[in-house]
Amino acid sequence: MNIANMSLGDGQGWGEGDGAWLSRGAIERRVTVWKKELNIDKVFIRRSYVRTKIYNGGYRKYLALINKLIPKKPIWSPLKVMPEICHKQGIEAYLYVSLFDEGWPLLPARERKYSYHNKQHCRHVSAQTQFSYEHPEYAVVDRAGEKRQWGVLCLAYPEVRQYFIERYLEGLKDTNYDGLFVCFRSQSKPAEYADQYGFNEPIVKDYQKRYGKDILNEDFELYDWQTLLGEYVTTFLKELKTELVKRNIKLAVGYRGGDYIGPPMGNTVMDWRYWTENGIIDDLIINQDSSRCPSFDIDLWPMHRGYGYYDLVRRQLIDQCCHSNIYGFNLYLSRQWNDRDIKVEKQLADIDGVAGLVFSAYRHDNPAAVKRACWRSKHT
Repeated sequence: MNIANMSLGDGQGWGEGDGAWLSRGAIERRVTVWKKELNIDKVFIRRSYVRTKIYNGGYRKYLALINKLIPKKPIWSPLKVMPEICHKQGIEAYLYVSLFDEGWPLLPARERKYSYHNKQHCRHVSAQTQFSYEHPEYAVVDRAGEKRQWGVLCLAYPEVRQYFIERYLEGLKDTNYDGLFVCFRSQSKPAEYADQYGFNEPIVKDYQKRYGKDILNEDFELYDWQTLLGEYVTTFLKELKTELVKRNIKLAVGYRGGDYIGPPMGNTVMDWRYWTENGIIDDLIINQDSSRCPSFDIDLWPMHRGYGYYDLVRRQLIDQCCHSNIYGFNLYLSRQWNDRDIKVEKQLADIDGVAGLVFSAYRHDNPAAVKRACWRSKHT
């Protein structure tokens, strides 16, 4: 059985017909189609958080264009009723949240000429959450303490972990979701090189205490540092799982897959074996791609790819993670960035240990919009 990822912002902003998901009836009809054509038993509904700090580069024409491109403001949000819609058809509903997407300040005009999220939006206007705006010290920092990766908060701070947990629980409040999907995929500007960030004060102190070295001023063992960064991710997941268990809610995690988190962040060690062996996560989704939009075939931050990442081919990703029959979790392979290919999908689904595949509901419902490869209405 497979999963459909439902990005409400993309569908309600640029979808067409029932694929715009603007009414309950439209969504009910599409869920029926997903069950039949995609063979799903789960839907992940992506929650787009309201950015409370907006930066405008003075491009009034650009803002007017964006307002024109969005067909109309959605008259309702299906977030609260999606579990009911799904459950009527025997499908589980998970709330989908992003961990490393807190937004970023507006880049200087001269920099936006060549450095931008994509040509069509998030270039001359940007936004970030109020929490990250009020606490810039929580963004991951480089070794010199001069550069920060906006949008990526450091999980070594207990305050940051608590912030995310409280925010996610608020989204689940008074709902009947079966699970929470925490995606590590990030639209934040990629690091210049893989091990650029991760030198915040609590990390420096913890490394000094454990290994007796000052990572800001002394040579240190790179793998030990990468592993330490990964421990904060594990701590966060354990703390989150503790709260979800109280509410009988499952936990799913998605990222590139393998032993390292990968672009656009770094070579932080992902101890997925510990997560699965100890029942911290119920579902693991791999092949999540941060460099492209899963709804539209558009490169994100095309001029920033970084270097120094530990690359893994698809077969290695699957080989490393395919132990669901041993560890008792469900492994899914994401196909959100791929055109449908029944033969390939069957080959992947037949691999021992693979529970199913993950598809983009937007791509399935809006082939014409995907073909145009832009955030643009067919009427413009």
